[in-house]
Amino acid sequence: MQHSLTHRMFKKVALTLIFLVVAPAVHSQQFNFQPCYAFWKLTDRLREGIELTPEDWQQLKETDGYKRVNTTAWNQFIQQVTLVYTPGNQERIQQQIKTDRSLQRIIRYEKEELNLKNYIARIDQLHLMDR
Repeated sequence: MQHSLTHRMFKKVALTLIFLVVAPAVHSQQFNFQPCYAFWKLTDRLREGIELTPEDWQQLKETDGYKRVNTTAWNQFIQQVTLVYTPGNQERIQQQIKTDRSLQRIIRYEKEELNLKNYIARIDQLHLMDR
């Protein structure tokens, strides 16, 4: 009985110490969602039928996360995002979606956009974001 009580007490003390060490690190964790906002700003313009300039895309490329994309992949990304977010491209999308996995990913982003925005807003309410 004494061993069991000592073991339980040790576990509680150990968990408390772990919490005291880990909690400040977790609390200080910050998220930078500026690349998401920059992306959505561009896709909103595409949805309105506004053609984006190379300068628009370059501004996005300079944000964290996009900087590391090589030129070939970046050019493909621009074409796919433009295809998916510009109105009137459903037929072309349907032709290409079956064989193009990266296009499938862009379409998934488009379909999940509202959920992603809501998720980020919830994190923002917790004041965890780095703005």
